[in-house]
Amino acid sequence: MSYKILLFSVNRHQETYFEKLLGAIKKGDEGVSLHKRKLALRLPSLSIRKSDILLAKEVSRMRMAYFYNKTGRNDNSVRYSTRLISHIITTLYFLLRAKRFIQTEGFDLIILWNDMKWHQYVIKKIAKEINIKTIFFENGTLPNTVTFDPKGVNFNNSVPRNKQFYLDRIPEVVENFENESNADLQQGYIFIPFQVDYDSQIISHSPWLKNMEELFFTIEKQLTSLPDGLKVVIKEHPKSSRCYKHLHKKNPRIIFKNLDDTDDLIRDSKMVITINSTVGLESILKGKPVLVLGNAFYSIGGLCQRVVSEEELRQAMLKISPPNQIIKRSFYEYLKEYYVEGNWHNPTVQHIKLIEEKVYRHLEKA
Repeated sequence: MSYKILLFSVNRHQETYFEKLLGAIKKGDEGVSLHKRKLALRLPSLSIRKSDILLAKEVSRMRMAYFYNKTGRNDNSVRYSTRLISHIITTLYFLLRAKRFIQTEGFDLIILWNDMKWHQYVIKKIAKEINIKTIFFENGTLPNTVTFDPKGVNFNNSVPRNKQFYLDRIPEVVENFENESNADLQQGYIFIPFQVDYDSQIISHSPWLKNMEELFFTIEKQLTSLPDGLKVVIKEHPKSSRCYKHLHKKNPRIIFKNLDDTDDLIRDSKMVITINSTVGLESILKGKPVLVLGNAFYSIGGLCQRVVSEEELRQAMLKISPPNQIIKRSFYEYLKEYYVEGNWHNPTVQHIKLIEEKVYRHLEKA
């Protein structure tokens, strides 16, 4: 049996990597690397279903959130509606072109980078609708690794969320690990890494905090319930285009340290609070107490504490404890097996071979 595989990219870096991954396609099978700009030359499907319109509306809301989170603009209702209609039309046109192309070509597998950026999300939904297998790539959260997951990336990935799974991976515990007591918050600081407001991690996986400004004011409200000697240190994300200078001196107990090393800020903190940043996972692996305010794949009992409301946050900040050492060790070992080793910017022959093995294992799985 021969396979036909689509590697769909939306930027030059993804396209370059995927073209190198064509080397992972076996002789007799066909690999197609397609950048979104080439799809623009394709004719759209002339058949529009109700589900297509609903998907276009859903994706357009994602695009609107991206735009307003990135720009910080507050448009009036007329401008907002005009922009929304424009997004629905362009999204629907892309969807219909993609659907016709995918259905016509008869792919067995579609490979994407990320699953929540809007172009990829549309392709993912089309693949699911017509029963085509998928694989999603993303930067790994461990150094020099790449995510390879048939389900999705970040919160959508297939990493088990049950702490018992990780306890069962260590059949015989040699050392006697116990949970440490609650963190001492009388002095020192809580570290909060800002994220990119318009990243899919915030747009799609932050149910009750929509941006970093909301996070700032939510944390500020909690200060009256915390010891006077405790401060908050924030570091802005270096890739964010948003400006937060108006927050820098708003509260003397909240300090911005944008030039400090993140590892140092984690190390010297009493606890870390994050929406769902990779910094949260790094902090867990360093043994720090972590509160997670959004949807994160590492939000697992014994590793950190999930918080779903402002009221819950107030209580959790006073009762947080470090991660369970057994679960943390098991989780780390699992991640080393889960990720594919290698640098996707400069993939080696060994890296491509590992991808080939995983691709065909997935294709041949019933």
